[in-house]
Amino acid sequence: VAFYFLPGVPREAYAIFDESIAPELQRAKNELRKYTWSTIFSSEGDLQERIKEAEKEITPFRIGFRTQLPENFAALMGNVGSEEENVKWNEAVSEIGKILEPFSYATGEERNFEELLLEKLIAKNARLIFVESCTGGLASHLLTDISGSSKVLWGSQVCYANEEKQLLGVKAETILKYGAVSEQCAREMALGGLERLKKFPSQGPLLCVATTGIAGPTGGSDQKPVGLMY
Repeated sequence: VAFYFLPGVPREAYAIFDESIAPELQRAKNELRKYTWSTIFSSEGDLQERIKEAEKEITPFRIGFRTQLPENFAALMGNVGSEEENVKWNEAVSEIGKILEPFSYATGEERNFEELLLEKLIAKNARLIFVESCTGGLASHLLTDISGSSKVLWGSQVCYANEEKQLLGVKAETILKYGAVSEQCAREMALGGLERLKKFPSQGPLLCVATTGIAGPTGGSDQKPVGLMY
């Protein structure tokens, strides 16, 4: 039996495990396996609740969780040292997969949502513009943090005030009737951003993502509570 003691700092722990411990475990008689379901805007508790019955049947394997808000990763882990265990492993992946794959944006290995999104947009030669109200530029920041985002991201406009939304093309009567936090306003913001993007030549699809909502902690109501977002 071998015991490994790792530092609490995640970056250091991952590096030590990947470089020193994992190779040693892989050289052992049993094969250490890991299969991950990457989900977003979920909770560990919710994922546990969904798989708790299936989890009872996956012996000798186990499920582990890792949270990196807003992502949540569920991983099936275990040693496979015989054909019988290999069959059990495949059955466990299939059983847990039936439950978690509808909520997953990537399976098999742990993937960052923004990186995967960017890869798919680059593959389609897409051009993207953001029109952000409640997020205040956060959406575009998440993409520009990744190398290669300039191949996709055309720009971002923060339309916080209602007057700025109207300059973009949101109708005054839309805000008066439905409010700035509404599906109708979000749609007109997106169309306004798309019109800006259409002025420039592109060989791929043009996309505009608009956000409007009530971030809080104040400003909510019974009809439009804090956290509501379009």
